Amino acid sequence: MKDFDATVGFFEDCPNGFPFGDDIGDVVYFYVDDGTDTGIYMAEKSMTFDRDFWYKIAGSFTELFTSTEAQRLFRNFYRYGCDKGTDGR
Repeated sequence: MKDFDATVGFFEDCPNGFPFGDDIGDVVYFYVDDGTDTGIYMAEKSMTFDRDFWYKIAGSFTELFTSTEAQRLFRNFYRYGCDKGTDGR
């Protein structure tokens, strides 16, 4: 985590965030708890400083693992880098 923060300055850009995974490429998955925008987000590691490039995929970890819509968003962003509006098939 220290190497990740040293590379992209994540905790400066997102003081209320907690990164919990990545795709071994340029995408990081993180949880934000700041009262107004609490939820699970995805963003390119180099773009975490700009909230316009954060994509909210779930409101909580429970939603991430139980909501078919959150799983569809996660799958589409992981595979295609965007929300295709369908399940990608």
